[in-house]
Amino acid sequence: NQTSRPLTEDFGLAAAFEACADAHAEDSALIFCGESLNYADLRKRVDAIATALFEAGTGEGDVVAMCLDRGFDTIAAVVAAVKLGAISAAIDPTHPRAHRERILADTGADVFLSHAAHVPDGDFSGTVIVAEEIGDAVHPELPTARQKPDGIYNLVYTSGSTGLPKGVLIPFGALQNRLEWMWNAYPWQEGDVALLQKSYAIVASSWEIWGSLLKGVPTVIADYNELLDPAELWQLCVSNGVTHLLSSPALITSVLSQAERPETSWPSLRFATTSAEAISPALVRRWQAAFPDVPLLNLYGSTECSSNVTVFDTAELGPDAEAVPIGKPIDNCAVYVLNSRQQAVPQGAVGEMCVRGACLAAGYYGDTGDDGRFVENPFGAPGERLYRTGDIVRLNNAGDLEVIGREDQQVNVRGFRVELGGIEACLASHPDIDKACARVWQTGNERH
Repeated sequence: NQTSRPLTEDFGLAAAFEACADAHAEDSALIFCGESLNYADLRKRVDAIATALFEAGTGEGDVVAMCLDRGFDTIAAVVAAVKLGAISAAIDPTHPRAHRERILADTGADVFLSHAAHVPDGDFSGTVIVAEEIGDAVHPELPTARQKPDGIYNLVYTSGSTGLPKGVLIPFGALQNRLEWMWNAYPWQEGDVALLQKSYAIVASSWEIWGSLLKGVPTVIADYNELLDPAELWQLCVSNGVTHLLSSPALITSVLSQAERPETSWPSLRFATTSAEAISPALVRRWQAAFPDVPLLNLYGSTECSSNVTVFDTAELGPDAEAVPIGKPIDNCAVYVLNSRQQAVPQGAVGEMCVRGACLAAGYYGDTGDDGRFVENPFGAPGERLYRTGDIVRLNNAGDLEVIGREDQQVNVRGFRVELGGIEACLASHPDIDKACARVWQTGNERH
């Protein structure tokens, strides 16, 4: 837990983007469906979207809901909200319409930015801005907000035990800490190319959006079809010289299915991570055989921890390991293994993983209760918070954390956090169902 590291003072996300855009004006910023957008044109699009939001009354601290298909506008809209100091609440357009409209209503947003195909059918009383109708005009008084560490960057919705999604408030300080940790620990190199494959509506996409964008590194955006077809995704990455893959176990498995074919290779790849779900030692061995010179990091986190809080380099996995650890805390974060009375347990004993530090979310949005997840840190200064993850872990002999299971009904299926209680509550709401039970089963390498 001795992870203290100073962060850049007066770090402004919007100002950092504009400085990078000026320095790399003619360089490629984004690549999507065979088209490239340079930094200068991306900045123009950011300012145009920011102008539309600004003229609709959006200001610092306001929530902007957005539902956008993958592409250049996805990134430009996120940056535009930051430029105005607004809080973006991204809604995934692939989710069911009823779910999307439930989230939109919960945000209480006065402005909804959407592609035409996703304009809500329900009773939205605010202003709807259709992305396709935004021109090139830039307001002469368009501000560039300066972000404070405790200011809110975005509102991310995650599964809830009641069956209803709950919003988590992600502060700028948590995003900055995540960015600076990886920039320092695993710096970019000349010629690097990033990949954006995660949904912009989940917290883990923050590194994929900003990690390369603020360093002049081009980012390839995968479209829906490429995400669903391992061969297409492989071809996208190889043809664009992608060097970084931030992934999940399901995607790692898909990549390996291509890598293990004798006629294929991915020579540009030099760095990979996996998160959101446990991986097996067998999967690590497959990776090491297919990509012997490419490190694979096993990251752990949750939405309430702003995506990542621990890291383990799988190159350190012992030959007889029965589980892949989640490692040790990243910069400015700390982890405790506690019993039900919030007392530390001995090394090797199991307990609940509890987290403090720069990674913590500001809490839950609106009237949603936190189920006692955010508590006062018994080992810290008065008022310091601790997040109870619900994960049961132990500290192994090497000092690395290993996940044993959960204290509740939450599970991970193909990288998605699922509350079985939420599914049961939804089923039981049907008038013809008296009781419901949800469970997970496994066939081969697939969880269902």
